[in-house]
Amino acid sequence: MMIFIAESNEDLRVGLQMYLQNEVGLNVVGIAVQAKGLIRQLEATEADVLILDWSLQGSSMPELLTDIRRLQNPPKIVVLAARSDIEAVALDAGADAFFDKVYAPGRLLEAVQSMKELGTSS
Repeated sequence: MMIFIAESNEDLRVGLQMYLQNEVGLNVVGIAVQAKGLIRQLEATEADVLILDWSLQGSSMPELLTDIRRLQNPPKIVVLAARSDIEAVALDAGADAFFDKVYAPGRLLEAVQSMKELGTSS
């Protein structure tokens, strides 16, 4: 499964990349630190899953999720946020799953793997 990480926090971004790359069958195909250019990067990589930082700079997240959903082959979207009260907003905006950053990485891995069970087309 091809994973794209869009995360502004460098420590978390690098940690996620290392953690996910060590899992059999997962391949991190792209990294973004801001929303600008993300749509083009997603089109180029054809990622199956996007791990998206809700606080990513450069765009309104609900608008960005709408734009991502309009792609010809949109990835499943797992939203990351430091605040659990964002969950309902993120899911209403089009996220497939929500992950609170305070949980252990294993919970995120479960969320990513559940995207495979849902299939990769939206």
